[in-house]
Amino acid sequence: MVSFREIPETASYLCRIRVLRLFAVSLLLCGLAGTAQGVEMTGLYRAEIVVENQSRQQRLTAYPRALLQVLTRVTGKRIESSDPGVQGILRSAVDYVAVFGYSEAPPLPPEPVTDTSAVPQLILPVPSRQLLQVDFDAVAVTAALRVAGLPVWGATRPGTLLWLAIEDSTDRYLLTEEQVALVDIVGRLSDQRGVPVLVPIMDIQDQQTLNWFDVWADFGAPIEQASARYAPDAVLVGRIARHGDQHWSSRWTLRQASNPAQWSVEGESLAAALEQGLRQAIDVLASRYAPLSGSHVSGRTLLRISSVDTYAEFSRVMNYLRGLASVTRVVPTRVEATEVLIEIEHSDAFFGLQQAIDLGATLQLVDVAADLILETDPVLQGVAAYYQLTN
Repeated sequence: MVSFREIPETASYLCRIRVLRLFAVSLLLCGLAGTAQGVEMTGLYRAEIVVENQSRQQRLTAYPRALLQVLTRVTGKRIESSDPGVQGILRSAVDYVAVFGYSEAPPLPPEPVTDTSAVPQLILPVPSRQLLQVDFDAVAVTAALRVAGLPVWGATRPGTLLWLAIEDSTDRYLLTEEQVALVDIVGRLSDQRGVPVLVPIMDIQDQQTLNWFDVWADFGAPIEQASARYAPDAVLVGRIARHGDQHWSSRWTLRQASNPAQWSVEGESLAAALEQGLRQAIDVLASRYAPLSGSHVSGRTLLRISSVDTYAEFSRVMNYLRGLASVTRVVPTRVEATEVLIEIEHSDAFFGLQQAIDLGATLQLVDVAADLILETDPVLQGVAAYYQLTN
């Protein structure tokens, strides 16, 4: 059985793409679809760069490019080497390297023969290339991003299901695994930005529940019904239409809880329209789960957490909360037999903190502040939300 949580940090780009493709199938076959709880992404601080050899000079040249990959994945944003705050980090890329290694890079494709009349006198061997694999220090990179005022997105990311209806000059169809080139675009962007985007398997059950027109018209009921078996954290619905040789238009809706977002983009090709639409979707998710440092006043939130019966469970809660991207400090204020009160200092709004907690499988929301107004304990009156520790 393949699961996102089993993707090793040493997995190559192509391996991670294959795992992303297999996940939807394995999820259903193994009966794991249930409540959406986010996906634990690994390898966020690892990058791979093709180099000519294993010399130190090649490594020093490759490190900034490798670190740029990591910054893009950790922030979830479109990071450019010329961005303010990024330039200084990239100049010191070597200081953030934890470990590096090499493997054999995929061979270059042969050059096309344009002059068939020419008879080669000597066949030269194709120079071998190396794949430099770099693991960067997660703590140091995170600290540098915070100093630069850039967001830091935790490892738990929203699993997003993509329904895409396509209309070209001759056909209408839904995106499936059969459109390999388009699925590769989905996988590549998913890997680049560290956001798991799934393409539905479109088996008999999917086909009976949802058709092309349902997706094209963005009908909520059948889309929700068809998506339920995948238990995604978000559903991305798109439609792309061809209007000429180099003109494709697209319309997108990101469905997530009660907070939908819509946008339209155009492209010179089907691939370009798909890529731009996906980039915008990931931008929206990143803005919700990894807001820019300083974009919200730092807040303090008091949480009430039950079913904490042992010290090991208490440590599990503390470590989980400390690992959330926006959390800067976690302080227990009251510890009782099976319940704890914990004050959290965080860099985003409470809604963003709640979204991050809900993505994980550690704490389950029981009540929010609106349901606790009858509480007579003056300490508990300050509780923003009531959670229960899961098994």
